[in-house]
Amino acid sequence: MLNLDYAQIATELTQLTREADLNEYKAKFFGKEGVITKSYQQLRQLDSEAKAALGQEINITKQKLENLFQEYKKQLL
Repeated sequence: MLNLDYAQIATELTQLTREADLNEYKAKFFGKEGVITKSYQQLRQLDSEAKAALGQEINITKQKLENLFQEYKKQLL
């Protein structure tokens, strides 16, 4: 289960002042060792029912994070 505090992430985003910082922060979630990437890797170990549930949760979380990063990127630029 992904337990991410979106309010905390949004607060941390507001502290970033450069696009490079934003990209580095985004890598914590989407990079090779990121939360989302690791979550997708966990799917391999699950049965089909659990895989479907976690996969849906990961996709929703991924979309929320992408929207959050896009919003902030617009403000930053």
